[in-house]
Amino acid sequence: MNKKLIILMLATSLTLGCSVQAFATTNTVTKMPVNASEEVYGFNYNPNGGPSASSIIANGGVIQIGDVGQAVKDVQKSLAQRGILSEKDVDGYFGQNTKTAVENYQRSLQRANINVSVDGIVGRATWSWMRMVG
Repeated sequence: MNKKLIILMLATSLTLGCSVQAFATTNTVTKMPVNASEEVYGFNYNPNGGPSASSIIANGGVIQIGDVGQAVKDVQKSLAQRGILSEKDVDGYFGQNTKTAVENYQRSLQRANINVSVDGIVGRATWSWMRMVG
């Protein structure tokens, strides 16, 4: 499936009055990113929809800047529980504030001699620590 076909499908869905949601993941069949900021501009995406962070990570995906949806909320809630991100910033949009908070969390893991990259991307290593309470 190519980008033009995805855009055509989204436009058709909107014309027919169907709801459209984009999720913060990579399609495991086509390996194409499904990311609102990369694929289609000008549509409204639901920050409450989509798969969980655990589901995305378990399927080899990552959660990063530009992503939208439940997975981002999962990451933001974990950061807010630790006091790294404000509760008001738990909105389902992975913007610069969330990226900075993830980097700060990754730095705190490194200070504890835990081997993670400070890249602002939530992958398997970062998420495994984020899932732990406290």
